[in-house]
Amino acid sequence: MTYKPETGWRLITPPSSSVISPEEAKLHLKVDTDTEDDYIQTLIDAATGWVAGRNRLLGDQVWELVLDAFPCEGIRLWKQPVQSVDSIQYVDTDGNTQTLDSDLYQVALASDPPRIMPAYGEVWPATRCQMESVIVRFTGGYNDSPIQIPAQIIQAMQLLIGHLYSNREAVVIMQGIVSLELPLGLEALLDSVIGYAKVY
Repeated sequence: MTYKPETGWRLITPPSSSVISPEEAKLHLKVDTDTEDDYIQTLIDAATGWVAGRNRLLGDQVWELVLDAFPCEGIRLWKQPVQSVDSIQYVDTDGNTQTLDSDLYQVALASDPPRIMPAYGEVWPATRCQMESVIVRFTGGYNDSPIQIPAQIIQAMQLLIGHLYSNREAVVIMQGIVSLELPLGLEALLDSVIGYAKVY
């Protein structure tokens, strides 16, 4: 059985702005007053979080993947897209924090998910047997530009914003039927780009 190090994620630098502005959301909602601007912003945040829940990064942001050891099968960055791997730090067997030279590993950003492996002829360095001994810092997102985000993601977010704006309770009752599910179009649009969320 292959050993799988425990993993964790840390958001270091969040996106500087939302990929959908309040004005764009209000245009979609056909709202022309300012009285609910704060509420609409919470809906934008909720839609962004919904996409993030499928490990899809929107605006520019910096994350750290924390591991207890270097995995033999390579490092997979499930949060994507990844623009660059900025650094890999590890705690060596003497307890000192080292930065792995970028020439010693290769990165496949176009893979799904993006992967990091030792360079040809290299192996992962030995680490101290302790928690969080390996930290991979990377920059992800669609370059902070909605133009580069697939249109299906933006449309799915708009649909979710509209759904939440029109249905403000956890349970929606229509013609005596209790409905808890989101419209199927939301899932179909997002699945066409991302697919089902992967949990590892």
